[in-house]
Amino acid sequence: MKEQSKTDLLSLGCLCLLAGFALWQTVKYIRLGNLTAFVTVAVLEALVLLFGLLSLRGRMPWLMLLLAVGLYVVHFITSYGEYKSFNWIYLVQCALCAIWAIAGTVLQLKGKEPIRPMSWLSLGLIVVIAGVFLLTWQGKTRDGKQAEGQPRRELWAVPSRLDAVPSSQPGTLEELVYDTRAYGTDGRSVQKRALVYLPYGYDESRQYNILYLMHGTGDDENYWLKTHAYNKIMLDRMIEEGYIEPLIVVTPTFYVEDDFKDAGASLDPLTFSFKDELRNDLMPLVESRYATYAPTADASPAATTGPLRASPAAL
Repeated sequence: MKEQSKTDLLSLGCLCLLAGFALWQTVKYIRLGNLTAFVTVAVLEALVLLFGLLSLRGRMPWLMLLLAVGLYVVHFITSYGEYKSFNWIYLVQCALCAIWAIAGTVLQLKGKEPIRPMSWLSLGLIVVIAGVFLLTWQGKTRDGKQAEGQPRRELWAVPSRLDAVPSSQPGTLEELVYDTRAYGTDGRSVQKRALVYLPYGYDESRQYNILYLMHGTGDDENYWLKTHAYNKIMLDRMIEEGYIEPLIVVTPTFYVEDDFKDAGASLDPLTFSFKDELRNDLMPLVESRYATYAPTADASPAATTGPLRASPAAL
């Protein structure tokens, strides 16, 4: 049996690692239950492995630099830079291809190992297919990220199993009634309500992150978690499956009684003044009542928090 060259052994090892990560990525999308995303990822990983196989058979490790660049582009267009990268496997595969290309080329030059005959037509077809695939996909992904108006189901949309199938560990909703002022108009005393989402197994001895989530024009405090109840299902499922840590979510409204109800009236005073209500009234109440990271609900760290009026009711 002919002894394998060092370049071939390195290339074979890298290809096996690429295949392992490709399988990992594919299984991850099987778990998500989104058929379109799964097929797309499966095709992409198949192209990656075919390209690597041709590089191995032709003993041309330097070709893997092209694949490294392509995988970096894939990672870039499938991830939002400001969020934790869900598709980190593409970065790992990118680094692996770069190592394969550089180390393999060095070994090939040192050992004076010749390249092998290979099907350039096959390589060309893979490059063309991958190029068309990436350009089309990048355009659709960009449009999905920048879309305005009504939500649309895109390739990377939330799989239906995460926002349509109720969790076996549902969180609870509470109604929080609180005293505040009409900061946008005459400053009179008013009473308002907000909804509070508590994760399954909420424990007052723990500390939770908290999200204050505002609705859009024309909606109210019920919008996110009751009017569109699939958002609560999604919270429940993502916490249950470990995609996010348990957290508290508060959904208030910036509307105040009948202020600015006249047709054509600008809502800017309500919008811009809500920060005062949030900071002066709602946040102190929420932070004093629920188990968050705030050491005190008062503006002064040294101050102690006094009793605040709240009327919670399970929904």
